[in-house]
Amino acid sequence: MVLHWCVCVQARACMQAEMALKEAEAERQRRRIKELEELQQRLEEALHQEVKARQDEEAFRYTQTRLLGEEEEKMKALMSLQEEQEECIQRAQREKQELKQEMESKSRALEEAQRQLEEVRANRHRVDQDVVAAQRKLRQASTNVKHWNVQMNRLMHPIGPGEKRPSVGGFHSSFRIPTQKDPGLRLWQKSSEQDEESKENVAGGDADKKRLSQGSNGDMDVH
Repeated sequence: MVLHWCVCVQARACMQAEMALKEAEAERQRRRIKELEELQQRLEEALHQEVKARQDEEAFRYTQTRLLGEEEEKMKALMSLQEEQEECIQRAQREKQELKQEMESKSRALEEAQRQLEEVRANRHRVDQDVVAAQRKLRQASTNVKHWNVQMNRLMHPIGPGEKRPSVGGFHSSFRIPTQKDPGLRLWQKSSEQDEESKENVAGGDADKKRLSQGSNGDMDVH
């Protein structure tokens, strides 16, 4: 009886020990399962973050590629504008140089025109003086011609009976009255006619020069 009780006690103790072991094993299994679940959750979170990070990377790469393309286009536009600006500067410099050369040429032409005008004025002034001197000589010559013409007409006047021929200063009393056929008389008449024509031509030339001078002065006033 006692032996049987001991056996039962031992069996009960073994069962309790075995149950405790099983309980401990079950607890370990539960903790392990919990740890696995936590690891699974962390793994899923990590995978989700990895996917999101990859998507973000792809989006950033796309944005980067787009911005690089825009940057390249902007760079090309900038270089084009710089080239156009350089061309404008060079064209402006060429136009400035050409304008400077044109102004210098105009200045030289103006100086040459001024010099020629002064030269022409000086020549005209000298010619005006020559004309005045020629007119003075012409008037003097015309006066002499008239004087000697009067004296010639007196000498050629026929003398009536008992009349004396008037004497002319500087003429000898034996002066011979020229006839119409006398070559000297014809030469004198021709010289007188030429003097009259010369006087008319000079007078006409003076009038033309006066008109030209007035026209030239008018043109210069207009300029």
